[in-house]
Amino acid sequence: MALATATVAVAAPVGVPVGNTGHIAMWGGTTESQRDGLPTRGGFTAIAAGDHHSVALTADGRIAAWGQSAWGERENVPTGGGFTAIAAGEDHAVALTADGRIAAWGSTEFRQQEDLPVRSGFTRIAAGTYHALALTPEGKIVTWGSKEFKQRDGIPTTGGFRAIAAGNFHSVALTSDGHVTMWGGENEGQRDGLPAGGGFTAIAAGEDNTLALTGDGHIVGWGNNDYGQLNEIPQEGGFTAIAVGFRHSVALTADGHIVVWGNNENGQFDALPTGGGYTAIAAGAYHSVALDSQTEAAPTGSGSLGSLTGS
Repeated sequence: MALATATVAVAAPVGVPVGNTGHIAMWGGTTESQRDGLPTRGGFTAIAAGDHHSVALTADGRIAAWGQSAWGERENVPTGGGFTAIAAGEDHAVALTADGRIAAWGSTEFRQQEDLPVRSGFTRIAAGTYHALALTPEGKIVTWGSKEFKQRDGIPTTGGFRAIAAGNFHSVALTSDGHVTMWGGENEGQRDGLPAGGGFTAIAAGEDNTLALTGDGHIVGWGNNDYGQLNEIPQEGGFTAIAVGFRHSVALTADGHIVVWGNNENGQFDALPTGGGYTAIAAGAYHSVALDSQTEAAPTGSGSLGSLTGS
């Protein structure tokens, strides 16, 4: 695949802080308590979305969580500040400390916490349905959690990777020259159409499909298309961020407008925010979240969700 050489500025990946603080906008499905405890104040710099819960990071690195909490997704959130990145799986979540250590909470049903790496120095994290990934400074990939569904089969052993993403039972990584590497489950067509060329700048993984962003902001998709995940991928360029939910996807334009496509059987498109100025996006099972571009100071408090909500 020949990719265009023109480049656009890529926004921060899901779960990585953006430059300005913002309020959280949320849309899509509401039937699984996804909006319970939704923060109404601003001051957030990063967002991530799990199955029916979501996570956000304040400017001083404190974690807020809301939505469903059947597995402790909200009750066991780490307190204190200094976290630098977040990621959310189906019923679990992970966060990265300033010295690159990994914290995890929520479900342990599939060993999401038992095999947690204990070293420091990790630079990126990603969470799939029952497994999670981390990237070392050398660009090596570490994985933990469930391996019952081939999530760890074929994991790359070399270094030099610069981005990671985790889907349902598959994972993807991006090399330093923008080639996509993929491993894990493949019985649902996850690898159908996997691009062979380089030059990609970002990746995002959903249930059984994956997206990548080219240097000029075009979106390339592959994998399962049973629910239209690939049919309506926007054809224009200039996108700066991508996110994939269960069967729907979200993208951000250069001026901060939000575009959504894929399956809408569970209200994934309901109340889609209009207008521009959004700086970050994330997609859960049936819901999505975004950050606006307001610049107020981060809220103060003990680090619990309660201290971050309210008008």
